[in-house]
Amino acid sequence: RLMQVLVNLLGNALKFTHQGSVVLRVRWLDPGVEFSVQDTGIGILPEQRQRIFQRFSQADAHIQARYGGNGLGLAISKQLVELLDGEMDFESEAGQGSRFWFRLPLQASEAPERSASGDQLPTPMHTAAVAWRILVVDDHPINRLLVKRVLQNAWPKAEVLEAVNGQQALEQLDQASVDLVLMDMVMPVMDGIAATAALRQEADAQLCHVPVLGLTANVNPLDLDRFKAAGLNEVMLKPFEPAALCAQIEQLLPVS
Repeated sequence: RLMQVLVNLLGNALKFTHQGSVVLRVRWLDPGVEFSVQDTGIGILPEQRQRIFQRFSQADAHIQARYGGNGLGLAISKQLVELLDGEMDFESEAGQGSRFWFRLPLQASEAPERSASGDQLPTPMHTAAVAWRILVVDDHPINRLLVKRVLQNAWPKAEVLEAVNGQQALEQLDQASVDLVLMDMVMPVMDGIAATAALRQEADAQLCHVPVLGLTANVNPLDLDRFKAAGLNEVMLKPFEPAALCAQIEQLLPVS
């Protein structure tokens, strides 16, 4: 859950920062730990502060139209932090950037001993030498970067394509075939549920049967059922374990 909150804050900071920097800081408070994400992005107007942590709400309609998103990320992040007995808030100035921070009552402990097996590299994928073409569909750049790194480590010869929403994914699939699609659920323009359903209705037999693995942080059972019913082969929850993700991907990739 800590990873989920950090990915959301970093993803937002990158999305709203066109130039300058995004900095993650971790500070020991003795006791507790403070995490902060500071950016030099568009910032937030004072009159918009009260809506920032509300569900299905963004700063204003212009922000939503330009940057997309459904306004759930910050609300869920704040709820997760509070469930962990922490607190979250932010400071911001329009046009100058924002600093989102949260504090958790973590305690210091001795580092666990590392076993000899812990230093060994993960078992190579059976298909590691195959030049697969994989499409990663996600509106958060941090999520795409993380998945891309995992894929390139496991399959060095693979070509990893990227799309920021379902509509862009369908356009790319019409232009070039891929061996697998990793599909996020919640995205602007066209979400993963609609995109997967549209893909399964394609007239091209090869295209409509391409394996699709859903990746989502949404744990709502009804939403997950809708996602699966759209035509997923499998679904995994974020944050994921790289080894588990690679194992699942290898099961879905076509036999070479």
